[in-house]
Amino acid sequence: MATFHHFKGLFTAKDLLTQAQLDFINHVPLLIQETENDILGRPVTIEEIHNILLACVRDKILGPYPWGMELYIHFFQYMSSDLLAVAKESKVKGYISGSINNTFISLIPRNKSPIYFKYFRPISLCNSLYKMISKIIAYRLNIFFSACISPKKFGFFGG
Repeated sequence: MATFHHFKGLFTAKDLLTQAQLDFINHVPLLIQETENDILGRPVTIEEIHNILLACVRDKILGPYPWGMELYIHFFQYMSSDLLAVAKESKVKGYISGSINNTFISLIPRNKSPIYFKYFRPISLCNSLYKMISKIIAYRLNIFFSACISPKKFGFFGG
């Protein structure tokens, strides 16, 4: 029970944005223009999903279901229309719904003999479909990172 209360505080949603925060956001310059927004918002394609699946790490089955990306890659010809429907649904709704959004939280010790919960690092074990959808978003945003991130911070990006 102590575990539950400790980590509930870490993962509980904070208050929504205040009006002052929303007013401040209106003064932040736009970094993505209308034409770039059209690129970000274009429809998801079967080819895009296939490329995302092939780029994912394989043989790493961690998460709520014992199916890795290999399952989706191996049976892609049979599942492609369903995968496309899932990606389109999440784009239309603006969130990932149902059991696809279930995530296991695992605790990784920060030292050799953790005594308190603060000595553990929580990690999320997400569903493969959740990872697929999030990678679609990330790859689309990756195109525009150079305009949004200072050149001094590019040490974390390949190339």
